[in-house]
Amino acid sequence: MNKLRKAVDNLIEHAMKSSKMMARILNPAPGGVGGRLAPSKTPKNDGHFSIRWDLGESLKDQPHIRRIYLQANLEADDPTIRKLAQEDHHRKLSYTDVDTTKEPSEEGMLDLKEQFKKNMKL
Repeated sequence: MNKLRKAVDNLIEHAMKSSKMMARILNPAPGGVGGRLAPSKTPKNDGHFSIRWDLGESLKDQPHIRRIYLQANLEADDPTIRKLAQEDHHRKLSYTDVDTTKEPSEEGMLDLKEQFKKNMKL
């Protein structure tokens, strides 16, 4: 679980360098359920970051709240995370909910990080 936490920290740090990426994560476009939010899908990113965030559904009673799932990459450089992906690369290892009406901010990204860590299922 510590390796997953470090991977979350690494991806958050990377995302916070770009206001465009923060907006894509914290204010995802309507639709696109199951699509990747971050990092972009390349062999280098899949290996380096070892995890990905996929867009989930809107909450039933709050359509402006979107769920984001954390999943392991099959191409993960980290052997522990790669093993998790080999067991089930569609497994949702954690999740968080984002309010798409809020402006993207560093504070929002830090909250995202804490929620991912709090909701880890291992």
